[in-house]
Amino acid sequence: MAISVNNEYPWYHIVDAGTRINQGDFFYQLQVLNPLKMPDVSSMEADSAVEVVQIDCVVLTHSCDFQNTTPDDYQVLVCPIASATPELINTNDWGQLVNGRMTDAYLLHEFISDEPGMAFRYQLVDLKTVYSIPYRLLREHAVAQGKRVQLQPPYREHLAQAFAKRFMRVGLPIDLPRKRPW
Repeated sequence: MAISVNNEYPWYHIVDAGTRINQGDFFYQLQVLNPLKMPDVSSMEADSAVEVVQIDCVVLTHSCDFQNTTPDDYQVLVCPIASATPELINTNDWGQLVNGRMTDAYLLHEFISDEPGMAFRYQLVDLKTVYSIPYRLLREHAVAQGKRVQLQPPYREHLAQAFAKRFMRVGLPIDLPRKRPW
């Protein structure tokens, strides 16, 4: 049973392994490829160019993308998550995260649950590190993982908005005047 901080608008639900993958799904110990250098495609020696790492992550690809295509052919975007500890977040950063002023990270609420292995403290989503994994491999991992936590609306849309802001920023070479010129 999941216990929500606010039962009217819960942050999370627990879903079964067979539930269709959605934006906001949490996966643990997911194996992804981490590029170490640009591979030399002329010699096809890509083995030395990547390492396999395990990450805890959240799905950022929109759920509708899985429903409007053949999902097995689709690449799913995930971002790593980590426990929000005092070593990662100081008091000033906490306020910046809560207010959405840090574009490279997003703060997720803690999840209190009496379901074994499902509860967690506040989580920090690393929006500057993005991995792409084939849907079919993520589905295989979902079955092996079993039950999983799923971020609920409107919180998953808020996370998606923060992810979009990370990439849509535009710096202008000449700013507008700070004070009205007339």
